[in-house]
Amino acid sequence: MTKGLCSWLLLWSLSWAALGQNDTQRYDEPQISADEVVELLENLDSMILKHYLFPEKQKFIRQQIVSAQLQGKLLGAMPFGQLKIQLEALLIEASQDSNFEIHYGAHNLGSNEISAPITTSSQANGNYPDKYTVAIEQFDKVGYLALSGNFLSLSALPDIDRAIQELSHNEALIIDLSSVGEGNMPLIQHLLGHWLSPDIPFLKLHFNPAQAPRLLYPAGQSEPMFNDVPTYVINSSFVLGPWEAFAYSLQQSGQAEVLGQDSMGLAYMTQQVQLSHSTQLTMAVAIPSNPNSGENWYQQGVQPDYPVALDEALAAAIKLSTAH
Repeated sequence: MTKGLCSWLLLWSLSWAALGQNDTQRYDEPQISADEVVELLENLDSMILKHYLFPEKQKFIRQQIVSAQLQGKLLGAMPFGQLKIQLEALLIEASQDSNFEIHYGAHNLGSNEISAPITTSSQANGNYPDKYTVAIEQFDKVGYLALSGNFLSLSALPDIDRAIQELSHNEALIIDLSSVGEGNMPLIQHLLGHWLSPDIPFLKLHFNPAQAPRLLYPAGQSEPMFNDVPTYVINSSFVLGPWEAFAYSLQQSGQAEVLGQDSMGLAYMTQQVQLSHSTQLTMAVAIPSNPNSGENWYQQGVQPDYPVALDEALAAAIKLSTAH
């Protein structure tokens, strides 16, 4: 073997050895002990029965767990990643509900009691920061408010309130949600307070059958500022969750008309509960409905009063506003 070839082989071997070390460090994931696996599966069973929106599916989940263990899965100590993949797949298959998600790390949930307002799974897990834009524009006597990005906390409230105040003199309003990301229900309650009475509920939350339904009310305003101002909401097919609740509630109350596209149709509300000292479960715990009709936007999305292409929605909203 030549000296050059030996050097090349040595370099190749060292490179792979270094790569192996880096991979070991990079993927040195937490290990879940056998005792903790037993604990979290026992707690999963009780959490499904107590908090899950569809506790009748508990028997199917139990059957899947027993079947998996007969195949040697979900037994003994294992890396967290393996547990996550196996358990999430099992839960989704048994329940036909894709809201289930397993997380690692301690979570401050106290007694694991579910309490409104309910958060989305990404909020509960803290995966996405608040990165948003609040923009206003004036079209003669029509005010335009465009929201984009993620609104996962109440940190955006001062910016939104300031924008709304600047638009308060207008004869009509356009709220553009077409580029909005995720949101949270306390923010939606506050925003709806500019249009809806604080004494009239805008949503009814339905929980596990063992828990009584709850009513959600607009918040933050003693007197709605825009209850008699024509309002138009621009929706896209990417609008989801809390922002769907905002558009739907304004539409159903007669306070706004919706333009654009059908929204995404995500209505389940999720919460994170502790399964063991180092694992949590996100699951669907509530679904909202209109307090009067009993209907919601699940699957079909918020249906626009005026279906138009997104690039034509603003012009259509301005035309409707000026013709009102």
